[in-house]
This record gives sequence, C-alpha cells and structure tokens, in this order.
Amino acid sequence: MIVGDVLVEGIDELRLVNDRIIIEAPIGLNKIAVELSRIMIEKYGVKEAIVSGRNTWGACDISTPPPGFDIIHIGHALPPNISSLMRINGYVIEKDGGRTVIMGKGFKAYILPAYYVPNSDVVEALVRGLRGYEGSLVLYPILYRLYAESVAKGIHGAALGPFTGCFMPIKANRIVVVSGGYFYALTAKLINPDSKVMVADPHRVVVEDVEPVYRRYVSLKVNSLLRAIDARRIAILLTSKPGQGNINHALSVKRRLQQSGRDAFILYVDEVSPEVINNIDADAVVIEACPRIALDDLDRVNKPLIAPLEVNYVLNGKLSEYKAAAATLVPLGTEH
Repeated sequence: MIVGDVLVEGIDELRLVNDRIIIEAPIGLNKIAVELSRIMIEKYGVKEAIVSGRNTWGACDISTPPPGFDIIHIGHALPPNISSLMRINGYVIEKDGGRTVIMGKGFKAYILPAYYVPNSDVVEALVRGLRGYEGSLVLYPILYRLYAESVAKGIHGAALGPFTGCFMPIKANRIVVVSGGYFYALTAKLINPDSKVMVADPHRVVVEDVEPVYRRYVSLKVNSLLRAIDARRIAILLTSKPGQGNINHALSVKRRLQQSGRDAFILYVDEVSPEVINNIDADAVVIEACPRIALDDLDRVNKPLIAPLEVNYVLNGKLSEYKAAAATLVPLGTEH
C-alpha cells in the first residue's frame, strides 16, 4: 500500500488481536502515520486508530500501549542484536511471513516494512554524484531500500540492508550509504575507519564524503573519554526502552566502577536527552541506552558520555587501544 510517498508493506496480511491500534513512526513520517490511521478505520474495520506523538527512534523503542490496543510500527527494522536484547527483557519475537511481531504483556507490536518511493530525478542526480564510485557496496536503513536499490543499479554496485545505527556488521573498502543525514553513514565509517564512505542523501539530493563528520565526532569522543578517565562520580543512565536498556549490564558496570574506587549510581529513565544528562550531579555519564547517544549528543551536553562498551577504556585508561566501533555496540551480556 502506498501512503503519500511511502510504500507500507504487510497491511493486507495483518491479523490484529485487538481492533484498536496505536501507530508508531519516526517523526518525519508523522503525516504518513495520520493518513494510515484514517485508512485503517475506513478500509480495514479498525475501531480506533491513534497516532503516537513520540518520536520513535527505532523498533527498540516501542511503547507500552493502553489496555486493549496493539501497535503498528512503521519505518524501522528490528536487527538481530536488538531482537536478542528484547528477548532478554522478556519480550517474545515471532516472524509472521515478512513481518516481525513483538509480543509484550497484553499487546502485540507489528513491525511493518516501509520504504520511500524513489523519485527518478533524485536517483539520477545521486548516480551522477557518485561518478568514480562505480561498483561500491550500497548500504541502507529500511526506509531507503528502494532508493538504494535504484542507486546501486545506476553505479553497478550491490545494495545490502537493512541496517541500523547499532547494527551494521559490514566490512568493505568503498561504501555508499543511501539515507538522510549522516547518522547511518557515520555508523559505516565507525566500523570501517580506513574505508571511503560516501552518503547519498535523497532529501538534500547531495553526495558527500563522511570523513570530516567522522573526524569531528571521533575527536569529540576521545576528548570525552579522556575526561571520563578522571571522573570520580559517575552516573549510569538506564533506559526503560525495551530494546535499549540492559539492567544486568548496568548493574555490572556499577559494580566495576565502584570496585575501581569511583562513586557510581544508576538512574532509571524513559528518554535519555541532553536536558536529562545536563541536570545530573555527576562528573560523567554511562549511557545504558542507545549507545549512539554517547557519540551523537556529545556537543549538546556538559559532561563526558560513555557508551556501554567503552567502560573498559575508562577503567584501564588505555585510549591508545580505542576502537570507535565501540560507540555503536549494544551489550547483550554483563561484562565488557
């Protein structure tokens, strides 16, 4: 089904348990979600369709709906690492045809694929901008799948995905990431620091080398960790989001920091925002939530941020061994 400029798959095959739904989507798809809510009522017999006003950051970020409501979540994929973490946190994950169904307490969340419908003029412009990069590997988050496949065809490359900001286990010498902004392209560069990584942005219709952005963020990160090494009072921000927070890892981090002689404590929150971070009485903060917060928000906060798998660098003080890919990794165990 095409809604606006987005193709949403799986609507016709939905087998809803409840006839009342909440539609979740990234904030950029709010208009699409509102239109989809109307379609669900008029064409599919749903009694109530409410659009969530939250900016849903990923399938890791599904909410708990009111009693009697199910969730339709569009615009994100559920990668294997987040699926594993959600199972650790008590959710059941099932595959239903091409859809993923997350079962919580008293509700189901249907993760439906959604893709921007490519504009041929935009595709042609991106392909022109990628002259000299023929044969590159083309990566994409799920919303950009159709654009990526069109661009890959134009540069005689191969499209591969979907990936997320915390799951992109790909090594290649030349990478083109088709997406809006730098978030996903920066992921590819963090994992492939010695490779050429280009972002092809269909919204701005530009092709750019992500190297300057990468260098800026790595500089911010190293400076942040250097300051964190000297921190004596460290807060651990644990999110309630079901695909982000790992209580066992947070408790392990707290214990290890205390054993090192530091004062460490856990704060349990829903949304980890710069406002929350800036109001914490601590010298540094460990982000037991989306690990990318500890990188992407560094220029918006007043204290050092530590991703879950960067704690070891703070404890041993050996930044010479630092690998920037640690900023993308979600902890599934209790150590490291």
